[in-house]
Order: sequence, then structure tokens, then C-alpha cells
Amino acid sequence: MKELTLKIPEQLEGRHIKEMIAYFLFRNRTISAEEAAEMAEIEVSTFLLKNRQSKEEVNNPKDDQLSESISGYMASVKPVRKHVTLEEMKAEQGYHPISKADFFAKAKEINIEEPLEELLGMLD
Repeated sequence: MKELTLKIPEQLEGRHIKEMIAYFLFRNRTISAEEAAEMAEIEVSTFLLKNRQSKEEVNNPKDDQLSESISGYMASVKPVRKHVTLEEMKAEQGYHPISKADFFAKAKEINIEEPLEELLGMLD
């Protein structure tokens, strides 16, 4: 990306100006969501959440590529809680670690004989 130096009034923060310009260029379909997020120096998901499109715009956009970009991110992105510990996440998700011995015992029970390359090929 090119760099540009601007003089802005003291009461404005450079971070907000970057986001506003990125949002303007994105809304006018001059740059992609990825480029806008890079310009604003934030994650793409954060950019799209901050600049959420109305449902009408998402469902009836003028640009199919823009629609796919927005719909895909909005379907997969959930807001992040600001105060959550790892222990709280483990409890919420019902996480129970497996011991090394149990892991290898279960792997032996499966008795996989195919080579790794063949198994990986099955994923495609």
C-alpha cells in the first residue's frame, strides 16, 4: 500500500480517520473488505462488524463479490467478549483433556493401516 501523510485537527484521532477513509472506499466499492481492513489496521472481521451493512444491503447488493464477502464474514463472526478466562471457556465448552496414554491407546484401537498420504487424499 502507498503511504499518505495528512494534517488533521488535534481533536481527531488518526485511527478513526483511517477507519473512516477505509469505510468510505469500501462502501464505494473502490477497495475490498480485506484492503479496507488492512488500511484501517484492524482484522477483516472487526472491520465488517464495525461497519455492518444493513440486511437489505447484504441481501440485495449491487456487487456479487461484495455480497459474498459480507455474507460470509457475518455468518461466521461473532462478537468477542472482553472479559473471559481460559478456564471459563473450557467450562462452557465442556472441555476435558485426554491423557497421552489414552490418546495412543485409542489410536491403536482404530488400527489404521493406510499410508498417511492416502488418508490425507481422502480429505479432498
